[in-house]
Amino acid sequence: MKKRISRVRKVTIATISYSSFFEVGDASAFQPKTNAIAVQKSGRPHSTDKGFPFERYSIFSEEVQVKGLPLTPFSYSSNHHQPFIDVNQVQVLGVSSSSLYQIGSLNRIEAESRIKHIRILSPQQ
Repeated sequence: MKKRISRVRKVTIATISYSSFFEVGDASAFQPKTNAIAVQKSGRPHSTDKGFPFERYSIFSEEVQVKGLPLTPFSYSSNHHQPFIDVNQVQVLGVSSSSLYQIGSLNRIEAESRIKHIRILSPQQ
């Protein structure tokens, strides 16, 4: 299939964070990875707080079981009447936690994001 060229007049992205990327152009591969612990605590800090090391939680050490899509032979053809994909404006609120916003082509992506949410509430709540 013949590739087309994307032409975007204006892109607005409010936030890009945590192993995320904004790419203009073609790329071969993208492999972002994020490990994060989000802690919400109420009340005052305790002197017994020792932090939250990743080693304490199995979510960060478990092997990821990735099952690929079944390979089914198919044929596909298209006739592009225009060599360009024209877009006037794109607005994105956020790109976060091992993600990609790309204008262009990408051959392969392997993204992984592991986030452990912990809420510690004071007894009054």
